[in-house]
Formats: sequence, C-alpha cells, structure tokens
Amino acid sequence: MKKCAKVICVWFGDKRPGNSNVNTIEIIDDMIDNEMTIDTGYPTDTIWVINKCGNELWDNYLDRYNGKSTLNGKMIVEKRKNSALAFGAYLHAYKKYKKDYDYFWFCEDDVFLYRDNYVKEYVDYIEDHPFVSFLGIAPIVDDA
Repeated sequence: MKKCAKVICVWFGDKRPGNSNVNTIEIIDDMIDNEMTIDTGYPTDTIWVINKCGNELWDNYLDRYNGKSTLNGKMIVEKRKNSALAFGAYLHAYKKYKKDYDYFWFCEDDVFLYRDNYVKEYVDYIEDHPFVSFLGIAPIVDDA
C-alpha cells in the first residue's frame, strides 16, 4: 500500500517580524487537533520535525504525540539541531524516511490544511500526470 508523509517543520522560538508571522506556541494545539482529525483521503503519517530552540519545555512539547493515531495514519516526532531552518528539517525527514513513503508533503508550522481529501487530490494529480514530479501550493482563501 502506498503512503504519504506530511512533514511539518516546527520552530517554537521567536519568529522574525513581518509576514504576519504567528508564534507556533499560540497555534500548536489547534494544529495537532487538525492533524488528528482531518481526513486526508489517503494513508498519511504526520512527521513533526522540531528544530530545537533551546527551551526544553517547548522542544519536548510534542513528545506525547509520538506514535498517536490520526484518522489516516500516525504521528511521528523528530528533533534536530536548528540548522538550515525549514529546509534542513525537510531534508532530515526525507533522508530518514525516503524508503518508507511514496509521497512527501512538506509544510511550515503555521500553515493549516483543513480541507478533506487534500492529500488524495495531490496524489491523484501526480499519478495522472507522469511528467509532474512535485507540486507546490499557495494559500487559498474562499472569500477573496
């Protein structure tokens, strides 16, 4: 059976000003709830890669979710030194799990994907278009 890994890079430290950045601490519980209950429409594990900020409480905050079931898979928690920011976290997860998953979905810690079947739609598109090897998404707002 094919599977997808959704890799979420997590940084609990202070964020740079601008770009409407919100501290992950303020939204992490909602993100966890979303990941546990959303129907991705496809076997999908959520891999949280924490770029350690040096605050032991926050660097270990997600430990209790390691191995917990989601609607379409399970949660995995990884921790690493904060080098190369989000791209370092993505590379860490890809190198470690590339043999375990057929598809990877890379996401920042302040992006909520809450529409049912979004992973299935991604996989279907990739499988229906043999010359496409990756997709990128941009925020979609219904009321724009």
